[in-house]
Amino acid sequence: MPADFHLVSKFRDLFWEKVEREAGDGSGVLLFSARNEQGFAVRAFGDRRRFPADFEGLTLIQQFPDR
Repeated sequence: MPADFHLVSKFRDLFWEKVEREAGDGSGVLLFSARNEQGFAVRAFGDRRRFPADFEGLTLIQQFPDR
């Protein structure tokens, strides 16, 4: 892997940690390029109505029923 890929992924990880720390009761979703079949990956935190779910290796967005 190129060195710049490692720098970008390290920055993304540090940024995401900061967002999670400072979000309080909020929530967040991060989509980013990844070397997988879909070409992207998803991270999420907090109380959300929609959330990423793995279905046989594919990341899809699942929705909770109305509360």
